Amino acid sequence: MAILRGHTFLFLPNVSSSSLGFLAKLVAKEGGKVIEDAHQINPQMIVLINDSFVSERQKIIHKDIFKKESDLDIDCTCDYIIKNAVECIRASEVSKWLKEGQLTISKAELVQLASSGEENSTYENINLDSESATDIQETDEGDRSPPLSEGKDLDIPKVLFEENPNSVEANWSKNELVIRFLDILAHRYKVKGDSFRSRSYNLAKMGIRSLSHEIISGAQAQQEVPNIGSSIAKKIQTILDTGNLPGADESPQFEQSLQYFSKCHDVGAYTARRWVNLGLNSFLEVSQKFPHELKSDWPILFGWSFYEDWSIPIPRQECTRIEKIVNQELKSIDHKCQIEIQGSYLRGADYCGDLDILFYKKNCDDTAELSNIMEEVSINLYRKGYIKCFLQLTPRIYELFASEILDRFNKCNLQVKKTVAPSHEQINKFYFGFQIPESVDNNENPRSFLLPSDRFMSLTSEGRGPCRRIDFFNCKWSELGANRLQWTGPKEFNRWIRMIAIEKGMKLTQHGLFNKEGALVESFSATRIFQLLDQPYLEPEERNHVFKKGRSK
Repeated sequence: MAILRGHTFLFLPNVSSSSLGFLAKLVAKEGGKVIEDAHQINPQMIVLINDSFVSERQKIIHKDIFKKESDLDIDCTCDYIIKNAVECIRASEVSKWLKEGQLTISKAELVQLASSGEENSTYENINLDSESATDIQETDEGDRSPPLSEGKDLDIPKVLFEENPNSVEANWSKNELVIRFLDILAHRYKVKGDSFRSRSYNLAKMGIRSLSHEIISGAQAQQEVPNIGSSIAKKIQTILDTGNLPGADESPQFEQSLQYFSKCHDVGAYTARRWVNLGLNSFLEVSQKFPHELKSDWPILFGWSFYEDWSIPIPRQECTRIEKIVNQELKSIDHKCQIEIQGSYLRGADYCGDLDILFYKKNCDDTAELSNIMEEVSINLYRKGYIKCFLQLTPRIYELFASEILDRFNKCNLQVKKTVAPSHEQINKFYFGFQIPESVDNNENPRSFLLPSDRFMSLTSEGRGPCRRIDFFNCKWSELGANRLQWTGPKEFNRWIRMIAIEKGMKLTQHGLFNKEGALVESFSATRIFQLLDQPYLEPEERNHVFKKGRSK
């Protein structure tokens, strides 16, 4: 029996972590729908918050980490949740529902998103460079400061380490993770010339390394390790709760490695930060120490292979050339279907990071038909040599491209019994690498380079134009205006106009403008949506500057 059927769930701060990803699979298995995009947010959803960010008083803590980890515009999302009185609870309640066989939410279980000065002081505002955050008792005399918890250990959420045995965190013990962060702090203060603090963190690190058992709380570490005081114990508690430590990314090397990883396709901020926290500095190290990360998320292999090409901005004239090639192929398949480039190109940019191409067809609201058209166009372009790699697989694309994926696995010595399984669900977005024969890159554009140890995987070719990141997506004819609003951007404009809709008791998504009762008001005409929101229509190129003007008033 699917006890969650008919319900939608939003995981915060994201669904990328091993613990929430595990719970999301359970929700889907029980018939629930997991929200993946901002446009799917609705007043009837249930928000599931990682327990690590919820205090005993049912309020949000570690807010700086919470914001950094979010895949959405967290401020706008929280405003929407509060305004619409959306129910928020701990993610661990999912386990209770499955055990009881029914979805129940009591008032006592509700989590409050509103800020509280008392709760804010817990751990989230720890500044690693402040005196209060780094002070410690004289280690030569032992630590006489009171323990964090009088007479009992703190309640530690265990989802980070226990929900999924295949997660990166599960491959590192709690002690190793804590030692890793203490080593970062010791090195930082050594470089700063603060030998006292550097020595304090080194002593704490050595004390934890000498333990024959795992620590489960900061209070326990303070009680069992002579050189750990209350402030270091608080940091240990934060590390155990979240797998991270606010401010640890202040190290120049940390920042360099974080930027290096995060520029790779399909490596989000959360994954990049996690890898660096674990001491990884190259993709080769990831493949050697945590091969399952790349086996389970194979598109990263192509992000690695085309790392340098995909970092190069696409000139506007090349965007136009690509659109012409795609449109020519499209007309040979369905002459009634149309395409438009969206995003910064539509706003008049001279260069684009990637290319978003919208497919639609007059009087066609059948997205399955549009998806089949996009698939056919993609396959033909691949056979003609324009598409260099697919980043999603339908059964047909799998038959064409599986050997290329296997080649990437073999190239970095990842042993797999089979490549990957294609999706048998309808795909409405196609992601791939696209290359045109003529070179239009003048080698003057900024780009990122692979580390020498990672270059063996590079598919960058000299003398040819760079491979580009292209996305195909579609929309219903009846929702064309709302989709154009969404995909034209920029993000600040989308946030601004959606907040205007909320202030008027309405909701704006890529599917249309809806009233308070959830009834559709307008979706086809973008101009009409502006009118209904009492706003003058803004041309795409005007949307780049509207916020700067608004802030200066």
